[in-house]
Amino acid sequence: MSKRLHLILIFLVLYAVSCTSDAPLDTVLPMTSELEIEIEYIAYVPLVINDVGLFAMSAHDSINSTEEGLIRELQPSHVRLNLYWYRVETSPGVYEWPDKSEDFAILEDMGADVWMTVKMAPRWAREIPQIICSRIKTEYIDDFADFAAAASEQYPEVKYWEIWNEPDAATGVEYYYGCWGDEDEDYYGGEYYGSVIAPVYDALKAVDVTDIVVHGGLMLSCVDCPMADYLEGTIVGGAKFDAVSFHYYCYVGMSPEECGSELDDRIVHLMSLTDKPLHLTETSYLCNPEWTGCPDPYNEAAKWHVFYQTYQPAYAPVMKSVVRSYARVLSWEWYTVQASGWMNCAASYRDGSPRPVYWELFPQE
Repeated sequence: MSKRLHLILIFLVLYAVSCTSDAPLDTVLPMTSELEIEIEYIAYVPLVINDVGLFAMSAHDSINSTEEGLIRELQPSHVRLNLYWYRVETSPGVYEWPDKSEDFAILEDMGADVWMTVKMAPRWAREIPQIICSRIKTEYIDDFADFAAAASEQYPEVKYWEIWNEPDAATGVEYYYGCWGDEDEDYYGGEYYGSVIAPVYDALKAVDVTDIVVHGGLMLSCVDCPMADYLEGTIVGGAKFDAVSFHYYCYVGMSPEECGSELDDRIVHLMSLTDKPLHLTETSYLCNPEWTGCPDPYNEAAKWHVFYQTYQPAYAPVMKSVVRSYARVLSWEWYTVQASGWMNCAASYRDGSPRPVYWELFPQE
C-alpha cells in the first residue's frame, strides 16, 4: 500500500473529527502597547508544485513531529522561519542568536531551502517604543542593516531573506502586521520602506551575493485604494530587492470565483509595478465565528463542517489555477497547514489529521 493511500484511509476514518470540540480555533489578539510577544510563530512551510508552492505555519519554537509528518508528505521546496530582531539585539551591538540548528537539519534532510523573515525592531530602535511593529528610527536603519549582515553570517543555511512582514499595514494595528503604512504620506508611506530595505540589501549581498532578498510580504488589501501605492513608493524611495512577497485571503461568504478574480487583480497590479518574481506567501479561506455568515462551531456544527468540507477546499484549485497562469509567480503558500489557532485557516485539525483542503494542496497527478 502506498504512503499516500495509507494517509487517505486514515483521513477517511478521521474525516468527521472536529478540532473545535474544545474551543474555536480563532484567537483574538490584543492591540500591542507594552506587550512583548512570547509565542514565536517560527515555521512556515511552503512547497513548490509545478513551480507553484504551498505554505504552512507552526506556533512552536521548533518543528514538532506531527507538523514534520504533514510537511514531509507535501515535499516542501522551502520553509519560512521568523527571526525577531528585538529578541536578538536587546542592546545595540550585542547579539544573542537563537539556535535553529535542529530546524535547519530537518529541512536539509527534506531537501528544503530556508526562507527567513526578519521583523520587529528592539525597543531602543523603534519610533514608538511601546509598539512592537513600529517603524525603525531613521538613525538606527544602519543598525538594522548591520543586524541583517550578522544574521546572514550566523545562518549561512538561509537562502531567502524577507525584510519585514506586511509593512504596508496601517500604523497602530496588532503586532503580527508590519504597521508601517501611513495614509497621510505619499505612496501610503512606501518611500520609508524603500529607505530601509536598500541598505539591508547591500549588507546582505556583501556577506553572500547569492542571498535572495525579498520585499516584505504586502498585505495589499485592495488595488484601488491608497495602500495599493505602497510598492510604487518603495521603488521611488530607492528599494532594492530580488523578489516581492504578497498576501491574499478569501473570506467566508465569497465564492471561489470571486476570490480568484480578486487574486488575479492583485497579481496584475504588482506586475504593472515591478518586473521581479512574485511569491504569494500567504493565502487561505478564512472564517472567524465572530463574523456574520461564519457558523458557530458549538451551535451550528453541521454548517461548520460544510465550511471545512466544501467552501475551504473549493478555493484551493481556483487559487492554483490563477497563480499557474502567471509565470512570474514562483510560489504560492497556504496559510497554514498546521492548526494555528488563527481564523480557522489551517489544512489540518489539532490532532494532526488533515482537513479536506489538505488533499487539494498536493501536486496534480
